[in-house]
Amino acid sequence: MFLKKKLSAGKSVVGTMLNLVYNPDIVRIYAEAGLDYFIVDCEHAAYTFREINHLVSVAKNAGVSVLVRIPQVDRAHVQRLLDIGAEGFMIPGVQSAETMRETVRLAKYPPLGERGVGGSIVTDFKPVNWAEWVQERNDEIFIMAQIEHVKAVEDIDSILAVQGVDAVIFGPRDLSNDLGIIGQTEHPKVYECYEKVYRAADRQGVVKGFFTAADAAKMGWAVERGAQMLLWSGDVAALQTYTAKGVKTIKELPGFNP
Repeated sequence: MFLKKKLSAGKSVVGTMLNLVYNPDIVRIYAEAGLDYFIVDCEHAAYTFREINHLVSVAKNAGVSVLVRIPQVDRAHVQRLLDIGAEGFMIPGVQSAETMRETVRLAKYPPLGERGVGGSIVTDFKPVNWAEWVQERNDEIFIMAQIEHVKAVEDIDSILAVQGVDAVIFGPRDLSNDLGIIGQTEHPKVYECYEKVYRAADRQGVVKGFFTAADAAKMGWAVERGAQMLLWSGDVAALQTYTAKGVKTIKELPGFNP
């Protein structure tokens, strides 16, 4: 089931970020762990279109959804990534409704947008009824705004009111930086912004998301407020945490001589 269909049915989903690993076997590991989706970070990481294509191919067979955090909203990123099978996007650093309108314009086929129709690669090389197929794809494309600036919080209703915006999530570190409390992601001011954005999401009928790279139990705050789109940690953070914990335990064993 596509991510958007799960959320529309009222289901909660949990995913993670890919910041480093490009071996497609990571998708099988995520599927076995029970993840519903993952986001390929193309804002800060160095993934190529071919690497993403391989990840998407495995994800389709594993029943895991793939979103991409793109570095900028342009046709080169939006159309090509959708054509190779990404279900949608996380749009970072959103500060205006115009950014989201442009994303929808490039991501959706006419009459909802201006996305060009590619060849058989976009249909998994199967013959289709194009009119029906285009409508189905428009319904399934998932677009999520990532709020990382005070300006976006102040204009949040206009951003989330854009037709085609499906969800909203935060960038805790950048938001804390913009608030002048650098790195204090648990500060009350940060959570005040979260509350304001969630109230707007409820008004606009947009799915509420929550991201934390820390203790997964922190998700409880958001779940209590109706958040369905849960994004936890990432490949790098998980590897660092697990490795550091194990090494620390070993080095503290009686008889270990560093």
